[in-house]
Formats: sequence, structure tokens, C-alpha cells
Amino acid sequence: MADKNVSSLTLGDKFREIREYKNISQAALSSILGRSVSAISRFERGQGDLSSEQILEIRKVLDVEDAPIFDDEVIAFKKQLYLWRHLIKDKRIDEALRNQQKLSVIEKLPYEKDLNLIFKLFGIRLVMAQRKIEEAKEMMDDLEVQVKNASNEVKYHYQYNIGALLIYQRNFEDALTHFLIAYDLKASILEPDPAIYFNLAFCYSRLGMYVRTVTTLREAYSLFEYSKTNMLGAFVDNMMAANYIYIGHISKAQELLENSLSEARANDNKLYISYALHNFGCASFALGEHDKAIEYFNQSLAYCEGDDDEYLKTLYYKVRCMIANKNPEAKALIQKGISMSKDSEHHQILFSSLSHITTLKEPSSKQYIDEITIPHLLSRYEHCDALYFCRLLEKAYTKNGVKSKKALEAKATAANIYEKIMSGGGATL
Repeated sequence: MADKNVSSLTLGDKFREIREYKNISQAALSSILGRSVSAISRFERGQGDLSSEQILEIRKVLDVEDAPIFDDEVIAFKKQLYLWRHLIKDKRIDEALRNQQKLSVIEKLPYEKDLNLIFKLFGIRLVMAQRKIEEAKEMMDDLEVQVKNASNEVKYHYQYNIGALLIYQRNFEDALTHFLIAYDLKASILEPDPAIYFNLAFCYSRLGMYVRTVTTLREAYSLFEYSKTNMLGAFVDNMMAANYIYIGHISKAQELLENSLSEARANDNKLYISYALHNFGCASFALGEHDKAIEYFNQSLAYCEGDDDEYLKTLYYKVRCMIANKNPEAKALIQKGISMSKDSEHHQILFSSLSHITTLKEPSSKQYIDEITIPHLLSRYEHCDALYFCRLLEKAYTKNGVKSKKALEAKATAANIYEKIMSGGGATL
């Protein structure tokens, strides 16, 4: 079987395409080289040979001395492309930008269509890494037609990029579709890519498919080892732990969180320390250990450092614990949360929902939870939180052990949510 990284073109074919691309005639080339036009023509048709010195001279004239012409050069260049992708993935932006200039030599070879497309697609990832999302989207739109007839390797990176762009736009359903297409093409790329598993898991998690998240991450755990230097291990452990909590496997979550917190502290990564402590709080809350959960949430809040979204998320869970403990200070923190979240409809609804929990005997509070809170959470695929409010509502609509019609509706909604959470289990948990 031919090496998929090697072109089927002869050396003469390649030089002819470069020459024509640069609009240089055979006569002009023969004049510079001191060879007859017929000799140049025979070489380009594969009917004659040139010396290594003459080939080097042609490369100089065509300005492709540093371009990958021979098969071994092409293979080495492709490896350099993938090393460049690693720099981009690790957010080593300055180094990646310097390498981009060096690798742009591939643009001088019009016949290397796949390598040119891979170079462009990795370049778009670099643009995304700089958070220039609209620019990246425009660049992707320009490639749509070219990719249709490209190799599966190119299509993998194209589908991956679309998925990544959709994640930035918080369109997790469509992102998942494109990542699944990429997953089916993963065998065609030069080296295994753990990122496809992480992005699939991230989409599953954001869509409230927590069991499927766990099974996808398990597959990644079995295939790859994670570097501690770029905090990938801490990130994956945190994601896995959060989803274990959602499906009730608390001890497994806590074990992962110990690893994650240790790695985050060793690297002095305040954001990941905050994530791990937050998840420890959620694990304790799931066990009914409300005082311990509040302490973890307090520690997490101390590391949020200006990340308003993470701060409000953690504050929300802390207040939930305080309400469960019937702590009178909860009301003041609810008002603080409402005030801080004036620019976030989502957090406004969350903190308003907590306020209504404290007055759930009132018909208006039940109505708010039923008509605002639960539909809002379901629209965002936040299934565990929606399940929590459904169960509160079911309890509130039950009197003397008798469930009203509203209580039965809340129970049915809870059952549907639970089915979504547990869908796609596959492997035994």
C-alpha cells in the first residue's frame, strides 16, 4: 500500500506545476539554467533526468528551496505540521506564530492540496486560540468548497474545527454532530488525537448526557496518558468527577478530585483549584453533608478571582446548602447574588429560584419554579439542577401523602430528566 503522505506525482510533474503556478515559461527557465527547452520539457514529462545540482538550481529559481519536494521531505514536513498543532493546543501562541511563518512555505506548492488545507486548518485553530472567533469563522467558510474533494484526514480537521467554533458559540448540539463526524474519521489522521474525546465528552456533559460523558472519558483514559505540565490531567479529572457526581458515584468522584486538586496546587493554577473545590462541595452536598459542602464552596470562592460566572455558580450552590440547613443568612446572599447577576439572565433566574424555595408554600413560588425555573434549566440542558427543582416541586404539591395532579406532573418530568441523564451508558458503571 502506498504511503498516504507521499504524492503520486513525478518530480518533473511537481516542478511543472510550480513553474506554471509562478507563471514562468519553459523558455525562461531554460535560459536561467543554461539547458535547452527540449531538455526541460523532457524532464517535466518524465522522459529525461537532471543532475542533483541542476535540480537544486531549479529549486532556487522557483523559490522552493525550503519547500518539501521529495517524499522524505514531505513526510518530515507533515510531522512538523502536527508539532505546530501541539503548540497551538498548548496555547504557546508566540511560538506557534513563529512556526507559522516557517511552515507557510507549503503555499508555494500548488499540487500539495491536502497539506495546504491542513496548514490552513491548523492556522484557523491558532486564530481560535487567540479568541478571534469571527475571523476564524470567515476563514472556515472560505474552505468549505475545497474540503469536499479532500482526503479524510483533511475532513477530520475541518469537522473538528467546525465543532470547536460551535462550542465557542455555545451551540453544543451542532458541535456534537460535527465532533461525531470527526470521531468516525479519526483513523485517517497522522497521530491519535485525545482532544476529540475531550470535546465529545464536553458536549455530552453540556447536553446533560452524563453517563455518556463518563463512558467517553473512560475510553480516553484507556488510550492516552495525560501530561501534568499543561494541566490536562486536572481538567479531565475534574470533568470526569463532575459527571460521576451527577450520576451518583460520589466516591469515584472524590478520588478523581483528590488527584485534580493535588495537580492544580502543584502548578499553582487558581482556576483549577477553584473547580476542584467546587466539585468537592457538590459531592458533599449530594451526600447530604451540607456544612462540609459550604466549607468547600467558601474555599472555592476564595480562588475565583474576578471570574464572575464561576463565582456566581459557586455562590448559588453554597446558598442551596444554606437553605437546606435553614440558615437565616441565606436570604441576604440570595439578594447579593441577584444584585451581582444583573447582566446575566441565567443567574438572575437561579437566585430568584432560590428565593422562591424559601417561600415554596406560596402558590406564586410554586408557579415560578414550575413555569420559569425548570423550563429554563431544561433549555440549557442543566438536567441535575432541573431534577432537583422537580423533586422540590413534587414534595410541595404533595399533602398528607397525597400527590396532586401537579405533583404527578413534576414526578413525570423528573423521570424524563433522569432518563436523559442516564442515556448512552454502554459500559457498566
